[in-house]
Amino acid sequence: MKKEDYSFSDYLEENKKKPVIIAIVVLILIAVVFVCTGIFTKRYGVSLPGVENTDGAVDELAQKALEPIDRESVDLSNVKIISELDKVDLTARKHASGSRQRGMAWDEGFLNMSGDKTQYRFIDKADGKELSCEVYTDDGGKTVNRIITYKEAGDGRPEIIEYFYRDNKPYFISKRNEEVYTPAYDSADKPGVRFYFKDDVLVRSRTVVEGTMLVSQTGLYVDDNPDYEEFEYYSAPDAVKLQYDRFEQEWLNKAYNILEAVKNTKAIGRVSGKVTDDQGKELSDIKVLIQKVSDGNIIYAAQTDTLGTFSMNVKLDKDSYRICVLGNENLSDAYIYDCVLDLGSGVHEYNNIVLYPQEAEVCDASFDVYDGETYRSGNKAGSGVFSRICIREGIGNRLGEKIAECYTNTKGEVETALKPGFYTLETVSEGYATGYTNIEVTQYGCKKKIFVVKTPQENTAKVLLSWDSDIDLDLTVFTPACGTRGDMARITRDTFEDALGNSLKSDNTDGCETAVVNTAADGGYKAYVSCYTDIISGAYGCDDLMRSRPAVCVYFSDGTCRSCEFDGTSYGVLWEALEVNRGDVTPGGRFYSTVGGKEWWLENKSISAGGENVRYKSGMQIRGRLESDFSYAYSVSDWINNKKFFLGFDNEVNIIVSDGEHEQTVNTDRVEVKFDLAKDYNILCHLDLHIGQYVEGSIREIGTSEDGRPYLVLESLALLRDKADSEPAVPMEYLGLLADRIKDGAVAYSVIYVNDNATPELVILNPQGASHENGAELYTYDNGSVDLVGTFGYWGGNFTYYPMKNLICVEETGNGSHMESYCSFDKYTVNTVNYESSLDFPEYGISKVNGQYTMNGTEYVNPIPGRGNAVPVTPEEYEKQMKTMFGVTDRNTGRYIDLDSCRMATKIEDIRFK
Repeated sequence: MKKEDYSFSDYLEENKKKPVIIAIVVLILIAVVFVCTGIFTKRYGVSLPGVENTDGAVDELAQKALEPIDRESVDLSNVKIISELDKVDLTARKHASGSRQRGMAWDEGFLNMSGDKTQYRFIDKADGKELSCEVYTDDGGKTVNRIITYKEAGDGRPEIIEYFYRDNKPYFISKRNEEVYTPAYDSADKPGVRFYFKDDVLVRSRTVVEGTMLVSQTGLYVDDNPDYEEFEYYSAPDAVKLQYDRFEQEWLNKAYNILEAVKNTKAIGRVSGKVTDDQGKELSDIKVLIQKVSDGNIIYAAQTDTLGTFSMNVKLDKDSYRICVLGNENLSDAYIYDCVLDLGSGVHEYNNIVLYPQEAEVCDASFDVYDGETYRSGNKAGSGVFSRICIREGIGNRLGEKIAECYTNTKGEVETALKPGFYTLETVSEGYATGYTNIEVTQYGCKKKIFVVKTPQENTAKVLLSWDSDIDLDLTVFTPACGTRGDMARITRDTFEDALGNSLKSDNTDGCETAVVNTAADGGYKAYVSCYTDIISGAYGCDDLMRSRPAVCVYFSDGTCRSCEFDGTSYGVLWEALEVNRGDVTPGGRFYSTVGGKEWWLENKSISAGGENVRYKSGMQIRGRLESDFSYAYSVSDWINNKKFFLGFDNEVNIIVSDGEHEQTVNTDRVEVKFDLAKDYNILCHLDLHIGQYVEGSIREIGTSEDGRPYLVLESLALLRDKADSEPAVPMEYLGLLADRIKDGAVAYSVIYVNDNATPELVILNPQGASHENGAELYTYDNGSVDLVGTFGYWGGNFTYYPMKNLICVEETGNGSHMESYCSFDKYTVNTVNYESSLDFPEYGISKVNGQYTMNGTEYVNPIPGRGNAVPVTPEEYEKQMKTMFGVTDRNTGRYIDLDSCRMATKIEDIRFK
C-alpha cells in the first residue's frame, strides 16, 4: 500500500484498541489546556480562545483614530486656531418696547426649562469677563426656550441670569447671585430681581431683598397681596416710574441681545489639561493633538507650557475626537478616546494626564465587580457579580483593540498584570448593562472596584456614582418635579423618592450610590456629587473629593451609557457632574468650595435622639428590646389595602443601630418604626411581641412624620430568641482577665460601648456577683493591651449604664441616706459627680421598673452633708443638673443597661467570646 493511500480508517483497523486510549488522552490534554488557560488568564489577563468579539464595527477612516499616532507623518494642515471668543454687547439699545396698556397682565403659564442644550462662551464687552451660556432650544435650534448666563461677580458669587422666551420673545427674566447654582423656580425666599414681559412690554417687576424676604413689586396691574410692597405704575411716584422705564429698556434689550448672539455665533468650548510624568514632574513642550474620529484628521493642536498645562478653544459640533498626548524617547504616549465636543458641554478638563516610562515593568492589578444597586457599605456579601472584563489602552477606549481579557470568579474578583498607564475596562455581565470604567495603573499597581447595574426598564435611566476612597460622598439628583420653597425636587440621602417616581437606591459611605430616574418626565435632571465628610466638618477647602476620583455614569434602557469623570485639580466639596435631558447626557463641570444657602447639603445625616445626633446610613441594622407587650393580628387583606403600619415604642424600647462596626443606642421616645414589608407581610399577620423579647431589622430609610417625629422605614423584621442572642460577645482580648477572676469563684460580667470603636468595654462586678461590695471595674482594649479605666461604686449600689450619654450611674443606699455617682468616660478620662440625699430606700418612694430605679421629686428635700466628694443639693439644683446631663429631668430618657443583669460565669466555657 502506498503511503499516500494510507488513511485514518486503515490506521484504526490496524490498531483497534488504540482509538479509545487516544480519545482519552486527547480529552485529558484538552482539559489540561483549558484549566491552565483559565488559571493563566485569571492571573495575567490574556485573551481566552473561543470568546466572541464584542468590538463594534469601526469605519475604515475612523480606524485611524484608534491606532497609535505615527509621529513621522503627523499632518497638521487641518489644524484650526480659535484665538479669541466673540464679544457680546448686552447693553446695546437696538430694540424698542411694545405698546403699554393700563391693566396689561402677565400670562401666567409654564416656564419651559427643557430642550436641546447648547453651550456658548462669550466675552462681555462691558467688563471683559467671560460669559458662559446654556441655551435650551426646540425645533432643531429654531425655537429658544431658555438661556442661562453665568459670570463671576465682585462678591465671589456667580451672577446668574435666566431668560425665558415664548415664540422667541422675552417672557420672564430672573437675576440672582448665588454661591451654588441648582435648578429652582422663583419664590419669595429666592433673593434677586424678576421681570415679567408680554409683547415686549414689561408688565411687572419684582425685587426680593436678600436676607429679609421683603418683596417690592411694580406693575401695570396689581395683585392686592398684603405680603408685598406693591405699586401700580400709573399711580406710582415719579422715581418708581423712572426706574420701571429703565428696567424695561435695559432688560428687554439684554434678552434680545443675548438671543441674537447665540443665534449668530458658533458654540465655542475649551479643552485644557495638565501633563506630568509618573513622579509628578510637570512636562513642558509636550505636543497635544485633537484628532477627529470620523476621518482621522488632526483638527486642533497645542503644546504644554513650563507648568505642563495646555488650553485650546474648540468648536462644539457634537463630533467625537481623540486627544493624543505625545511622549518622547523615554515616555509613552497617552490617549483619551471618545471625547465628544458636545454642544451641551463647554469645558473639558484633563488635569491628570500622566506619561509613564516606555520600559516599565508590569504591575499587579485586581478588580472587584459588584452590583451597584445591592452593594452596601461594610456588607459586600452577595453583591459580587461574575463578569468578563475586556481591557483596552487609553481612557474612554470602547472600540479599540483589546490587549487582554479576563474573567472574575463568582464573587466578582479577578487579578491580572498590566504595565503602568491608563486603560478602559469593558465589563460584561449577564443580565447587566455593559459598563465602561477608566483606570490608572501606577508603579504600585491598581486595585479597583467596578460597579454594574441591571439594564433599566423602558422610560427610565440609572445614575451610578462611584468613587475610589473611604471618604463619604453623596449623590443628589434634581428632578423636574417642583419641590419646596423655590427649589426643584431632589432625590438624595434625606429624600429617597419624589412625586415622579425618581428614587435613590442606597446611601453608602463608600463605593457607590445609585439612583433611578424617570426619563419620560418633561424636563431635565441635574446630578451633583457632594463630599459629606468635609461638609459636616466644615473643611470646604479640602481635596478629598478630588482625590476620590468620582465618576457618574448614566445607563439607558437601550443599553447605552454615558460617563462623566471629575479630572480637575479643584479644592472643594461639591461637583456639578452632569445633566440628563431628553435622553442626552452633558457634563456639568462646575466645582464649588461652598454649599452656602443649600441646607440639604449642610444637614447632618442624623435624627434627634435624646438631644444627641446619631448618624445613620441606609441599610444599617437595628435591634429593639421590647419592654411592653404588643400583639399583631393583621389580615392579609388589611396589609394589601393599607401597605404600611406603624409601631410606636412608647419610651419602652432600646433601638440599637449598627453599621457593622459600631453600635449606638437610640432614645426611642422620639422614634417610631414604620413597617414597609411589601414581601414579608405575613410576619405582621401573626406577630406577638412580649416584654424582654428582641426584634431585629434593616433600615431602608429615615424620614420625618407630619408632626416632626423621625421614623425608621424597615425592609425586614425578625424576632430574636432571647436577650443573649442580641448582646455582643466578649472579645477574645479579655479572655485572660476573666480566666484569672474565675479561679477565685463566679464572675458577673457584661460588655458596653464606651469608646467609639468596634471593641466593647468589659464590666466586671466584684466580688462574685450581686453584693457589689467593691463596686464595678471597667476595662477597655486599646493599642494592643487591656487597661483598667476605673473602679466605681461602694457597698449596696445599683449600677446603670446610659449609652446615649456615656454615663454609669451608681446608686447606693444605707445608713439613712441615698447617694448617686455619675461617671462619664472618654478613652481613659473619668469624670465623676456625686449627689447625696438624707432619704434612704425605701422611705422616699423609690420604685424599680424593669430593673431601673426611678425616684420622685421629693428625694432631696432634706440634703445632708456629703460623704467623700458627694454634693448635697436642693431639689431645684438637682433637677437643673439632671437636665444638664440628660437634656431632661427624667434619667430614663438616656436609655440604660442595668448592670444588675450582668451574666454570671463559673467557668470560662460559660463566657461567649468572639
